[in-house]
Amino acid sequence: MKNITIPVFILTINMFNLGCDNTSSSRSYAANLSDSPFSKSTAGSVSGKKGNFTILLASFTIDDRIAHAQMLQQRAKQALNTEDVWFTSGRNRIDVNYGYFKTQKQAIGQKKRVKKIYGSLGVGPYQFYYVKEIPKPDPPAPAEWSILNNRCAYTLQVGTYYNVPELNYFGRKADAVQAVEAYRENNDPAYYYHGEHESYVFIGCIGAAPSGPVLQVLQKKYPLDYENGIKVNTGSRFHSAAESSFNRSGKIVKTPKLSRLVAVEQLTGNSSIESR
Repeated sequence: MKNITIPVFILTINMFNLGCDNTSSSRSYAANLSDSPFSKSTAGSVSGKKGNFTILLASFTIDDRIAHAQMLQQRAKQALNTEDVWFTSGRNRIDVNYGYFKTQKQAIGQKKRVKKIYGSLGVGPYQFYYVKEIPKPDPPAPAEWSILNNRCAYTLQVGTYYNVPELNYFGRKADAVQAVEAYRENNDPAYYYHGEHESYVFIGCIGAAPSGPVLQVLQKKYPLDYENGIKVNTGSRFHSAAESSFNRSGKIVKTPKLSRLVAVEQLTGNSSIESR
């Protein structure tokens, strides 16, 4: 069997403890809605402008708040003296955003401007502004590589990819697709799924819930769920140290993050398929 080279983003140990200062991964695909609330443009780029971060000013439901979003856009343009107030849309929602910032630090710095004028924008109750990632477009990949384009009820999760803004890494989608390609070159039935915050790599297309022996065979061959191509323990970015077990001497025993069975229908219902 060939050796499989999985795309790896090299992280420092301290990465797992870095904070994000109210930064949220983007939860929608980008669209320039200046003229029409439903006209889409390339994610992360409107009128040729590009960036990794923006500041969410408010979020409205598409059904009854399109006018509110458009009015907020005009008020924010005047108050901030900029044309860089734009929309993202998805899941029956319109988000109003300000700016295109290359770094998280730049975006956080602009939050001070937003704070000064936010009260005058009339955004309504239960609205908050915060820094978020600008979504990137999905990289090209054969349609059959997407788990959603296959009649699978279950699959085995063997990889999780997420962006790390603190280290200027935004390649989670591309690396997940490359991992699928590497598995398939080794004749492994690999698939991917791009969630709102993470991309996942799977092995196997199972039409019904597998029996215990079937699942054991799969997990024996693919025992781990790699994070950004790296074998991690349960004390990683998404797992608390409390999930580690203790031996008889009272010392913490770190256990690897294991592959897991996933119901495909669960993918479209949750932004993150694991309970983090």
